[in-house]
Amino acid sequence: MEPRLIRLEEKVTYLEAYVGELDAVVREMHDRVDRYRGQIESLRALVERGGADGRDGAGDSDTDLEEDKPPHW
Repeated sequence: MEPRLIRLEEKVTYLEAYVGELDAVVREMHDRVDRYRGQIESLRALVERGGADGRDGAGDSDTDLEEDKPPHW
Protein backbone atom coordinates (compact mmCIF):
# COMPACT_ATOMS: atom_id res chain seq x y z
CA MET A 1 0.00 0.00 0.00
CA GLU A 2 1.23 3.52 -0.72
CA PRO A 3 2.61 5.54 2.20
CA ARG A 4 0.40 8.43 1.17
CA LEU A 5 -2.73 6.27 1.42
CA ILE A 6 -1.62 4.92 4.81
CA ARG A 7 -1.16 8.48 6.14
CA LEU A 8 -4.61 9.44 4.90
CA GLU A 9 -6.17 6.42 6.59
CA GLU A 10 -4.37 7.28 9.83
CA LYS A 11 -5.65 10.84 9.65
CA VAL A 12 -9.21 9.69 9.01
CA THR A 13 -9.01 7.31 11.97
CA TYR A 14 -7.67 10.08 14.20
CA LEU A 15 -10.33 12.53 13.03
CA GLU A 16 -13.13 10.00 13.59
CA ALA A 17 -11.96 9.50 17.18
CA TYR A 18 -11.67 13.27 17.69
CA VAL A 19 -15.17 13.88 16.31
CA GLY A 20 -16.47 11.22 18.70
CA GLU A 21 -14.86 12.99 21.65
CA LEU A 22 -16.24 16.36 20.54
CA ASP A 23 -19.69 14.83 20.15
CA ALA A 24 -19.57 13.58 23.74
CA VAL A 25 -18.58 17.05 24.96
CA VAL A 26 -21.35 18.73 22.98
CA ARG A 27 -23.92 16.28 24.34
CA GLU A 28 -22.75 16.93 27.90
CA MET A 29 -22.93 20.68 27.38
CA HIS A 30 -26.42 20.34 25.91
CA ASP A 31 -27.54 18.40 28.97
CA ARG A 32 -26.05 21.07 31.25
CA VAL A 33 -27.79 23.85 29.35
CA ASP A 34 -31.09 22.00 29.67
CA ARG A 35 -30.58 21.58 33.43
CA TYR A 36 -29.61 25.25 33.84
CA ARG A 37 -32.60 26.33 31.77
CA GLY A 38 -34.90 24.36 34.07
CA GLN A 39 -33.28 25.86 37.16
CA ILE A 40 -33.61 29.37 35.74
CA GLU A 41 -37.28 28.80 34.99
CA SER A 42 -37.82 27.53 38.55
CA LEU A 43 -36.05 30.56 39.99
CA ARG A 44 -38.00 32.90 37.73
CA ALA A 45 -41.27 31.36 38.90
CA LEU A 46 -40.12 31.65 42.52
CA VAL A 47 -39.27 35.34 42.10
CA GLU A 48 -42.57 36.03 40.36
CA ARG A 49 -44.44 34.40 43.27
CA GLY A 50 -42.61 36.64 45.73
CA GLY A 51 -40.14 34.24 47.29
CA ALA A 52 -40.13 30.81 48.83
CA ASP A 53 -42.32 31.65 51.81
CA GLY A 54 -44.78 33.94 50.02
CA ARG A 55 -43.53 37.18 51.54
CA ASP A 56 -43.78 40.17 49.28
CA GLY A 57 -41.19 42.24 51.07
CA ALA A 58 -43.66 43.95 53.38
CA GLY A 59 -43.00 44.12 57.10
CA ASP A 60 -40.20 45.10 59.40
CA SER A 61 -37.02 44.88 57.36
CA ASP A 62 -34.74 44.53 60.42
CA THR A 63 -36.69 41.53 61.64
CA ASP A 64 -36.69 39.99 58.17
CA LEU A 65 -32.93 40.41 57.91
CA GLU A 66 -32.37 38.78 61.30
CA GLU A 67 -34.49 35.80 60.30
CA ASP A 68 -32.81 35.49 56.90
CA LYS A 69 -29.24 35.21 58.14
CA PRO A 70 -27.40 32.18 56.80
CA PRO A 71 -26.80 29.34 59.28
CA HIS A 72 -23.07 30.09 59.58
CA TRP A 73 -23.74 33.50 61.17
